[in-house]
Amino acid sequence: MTLSKQVFPLLLFSLFNFPLLHASNPRKCSSYYDSLRCGRFEDPIRFPFCGHTGFNLHCTDLNKTVLELPMSGIFLVDEIKYAKQQILINDPRKCLVKRLLTFNISGTPFSHRLNVDYTFLTCPKEVVMPSWYPPIPCLSNSTFSFFATSNLALANSMLPSYQVVKRVDVPASWLFQESIFSSSINYASLLLEWDSPNCKSCGMANMR
Repeated sequence: MTLSKQVFPLLLFSLFNFPLLHASNPRKCSSYYDSLRCGRFEDPIRFPFCGHTGFNLHCTDLNKTVLELPMSGIFLVDEIKYAKQQILINDPRKCLVKRLLTFNISGTPFSHRLNVDYTFLTCPKEVVMPSWYPPIPCLSNSTFSFFATSNLALANSMLPSYQVVKRVDVPASWLFQESIFSSSINYASLLLEWDSPNCKSCGMANMR
């Protein structure tokens, strides 16, 4: 059995035992232009996020706005751009890479057009690595270090000392190309879009 086949099931077990935030449904909006907030400093919740099928925004006990994706769990909402019909989300536990290993928006109204190809790898701790190759702390342990990079050439050059866990199209909020391994992806926001229902004019009217 290869190293990657040994490690990946452990990562999946850890992922599916990941505690979700307690959340409750907000009130439904009465019109396109009605808005609600989970907290004073949170983005307003407007059509189609209050009552429309598939747009599952909730409020947590800490008055944070979260998006629930049926096959991927709950994510914190960074920003909703109504005029562009976009939403930016991140992981509440600051371990986004763990969520990306099984990220799936099937069965939702969302899509992602701006993708960055990422390679996730593991490396035994006994392999000495340069200090400027930061591992992903929340997925590393006493035996293996976990790494991420959008530089495919770099990832391929590290084989066979490294083992590829998975290659993922990440719906990043900007296009970029890393030259080394980086932990920045762990703290990034994911950019999702929706086409239907189309209410961009509603967003413009609300100056968003």
